[in-house]
Formats: sequence, C-alpha cells, structure tokens
Amino acid sequence: MKTRPISFSTEMVQAILLKRKKITRRLNAFATINEFPDIWKFIGKTPEHEVWHPTDKGMIGYPWFEFHTISGASKTFIVQCPYGKIGDILWVKETAKIVGIHGITGFHLEGQPPVGWKSIDTVHLEFVADKETKIIRWSDKLSKNIDCGKTLSSRFMPKVAARIFLKVTDIRVERLQNISEGDSMKEGVIKVDRNFGSSFFHGNIKEFFAAPIEAFKDLWCVINGIGSWDANPWVWVISFERCEKPEGFAL
Repeated sequence: MKTRPISFSTEMVQAILLKRKKITRRLNAFATINEFPDIWKFIGKTPEHEVWHPTDKGMIGYPWFEFHTISGASKTFIVQCPYGKIGDILWVKETAKIVGIHGITGFHLEGQPPVGWKSIDTVHLEFVADKETKIIRWSDKLSKNIDCGKTLSSRFMPKVAARIFLKVTDIRVERLQNISEGDSMKEGVIKVDRNFGSSFFHGNIKEFFAAPIEAFKDLWCVINGIGSWDANPWVWVISFERCEKPEGFAL
C-alpha cells in the first residue's frame, strides 16, 4: 500500500465530507492520446505482477493500461495510473487559510506584523471547506512565504496538513461522455425534489438541471474550462472510500 496526493476544489471537499462524492475523473497522463481521442480504443490492463518490458520504467507491481489505434498504422500506448492501484491511499490536498502562527516571538494572529519564517514553530490552519482547524509543525522545507491571513491553495498544501484520506476501491478508464447517471451522482451532484419533478445541481452553483449528467457536465466545465466536455477525452475513473490516516504517515 502506497500513499499519493490528490487535489480537490473546496466544493468537492465539501461533497466528500458530506459523503456525496465517491468517484473522481482525472485527465493526468492521458495528454498523448487525448490529442486525438477518437482514434484510440482501450484494450485492457495487464496483471499487477506483469512487467510490460524489462527496460520499461514504472511502478513495479502496478498494472499497465493498454490502448491501440482503431485503424491505419497500428500504434500502442501504455500507461500506469498516476493514482496507484486498488488498496492505495490518497491524501487530499485542499485549500486552507493560515489563522495563526506560533514562533519564538510569540503567537501571531491575522492582521499582526509578518513573522520571519525561520522563527516559526507551528502554524494554525483553517480549512476553507468546513472551517475545521488544525495545528501543524512548520519546517524550513515548507513554504517560506507565509503570513497570517494568507490562503494556501490546495496545490501548495503540505503533506503534514492532510486530514482526509481516501482508499482506492476501483480504477478504470473510459471516455468522459460515457458517464452514467449513477456515476454522475457519485461525482457529487445533488438531487432536489421539486413540485414539478426532480432537478440536479452541484455544490454552490444553484443552477438547476433536468438530469444528473447535465449537472456533472457543468461541474466538469467549471473545473476544466469551456469546451472540455465536448472534447470527450479519455479519463481515469477513480472510486474511493474514506479511511483512517495510514500508520506512519508524514512522519
């Protein structure tokens, strides 16, 4: 079992905390075939113990996912999932705000003069998703650009600050637009029963849609940009469940 980071927007962290989000779709490592996604077909994956070729570098004991071109000169594309394999643990990177800094000069709160990074002992974080706080030890290996009131994007959240852990329960690949209604709901889409029938929306976007897939389509475009749905790329479909912090994590 290995641990790997995965970033989520604040909206999706909230969906995980509320047990609505159980699946995520990701583009990582598919840039090559997503230049022309229509010409590729998924063949399958090798057993976890099988090595594609003795000279190939990759994660030993992890399966390879194989794609072939549909027609013309046959080409092969193989890739390992950057999120590991079933049973691995993903630690969530999320947006947090620095609300307090403790160092040799005392305890500093938002609005007070900056603290030189060399003097920092611990940092008090407040996670934007639900305002939960956590105190973490700081070191010179972490960001030196730090001050009370500053917001750390999920991209820069240090491993030691992780509080949400997800166990991978399934990994598959598919084209984005092949998503089912059931998977759309597991992506965090919310169903609302109204007088004239059910409607669907996602997170804090109070625009209602007639079907869960339409709500997920809008969510995908909010995250990945206009036109990203129409491109219909190949994606990883990662299923997960909440789990406890792994023993020895971030020591």
